[in-house]
Amino acid sequence: MMELLNRMNALAVRNKEVGLTPTEVKEREQLRQQYLQQIRCQVLANMNCFALSR
Repeated sequence: MMELLNRMNALAVRNKEVGLTPTEVKEREQLRQQYLQQIRCQVLANMNCFALSR
């Protein structure tokens, strides 16, 4: 996940400095979707562990 965050941050810096190409905009959106999917999976896993431990 760190590689994903590092790339997202690099694109954010580039966007502020010079802007993004259309290809980079698409990449940024794909990275955001991957990140959100990973976070959702983590939240669900934590909720399932909590529910099972009760």
